[in-house]
Amino acid sequence: METFLETSFQNVRSPKRTKVFHKDLLNEVLNANHDWAEYDWQYEYKLPVDGFGGTFDIDIAGFVNGELKVAILGKALNSNINKNIKNYANTSVGEAARLMFAPDLNLDKVLFISVLP
Repeated sequence: METFLETSFQNVRSPKRTKVFHKDLLNEVLNANHDWAEYDWQYEYKLPVDGFGGTFDIDIAGFVNGELKVAILGKALNSNINKNIKNYANTSVGEAARLMFAPDLNLDKVLFISVLP
């Protein structure tokens, strides 16, 4: 996570920052969950149908034999944190509903990880 934290306030809307964040976040998760190392991991996976009939972008998705098993939803909060603090909880609840009510989805884990640099 050091790489991300060192550059967190640079290019805050850049896809380059997001790529570093996702890579570092997955490394942290895999360090804590060694049995997931064999999963097939994809960044910014688009779930074709969520619980409300739309698509849903999962920051980091872990697959076993082609089946989605782990969804990692990461937030890197940099500014306006106090102004938006209740929105973050609402976002988490909404994202959970979109995943948990998605048809034909049998997830083992949904992780919400917020990083406050």
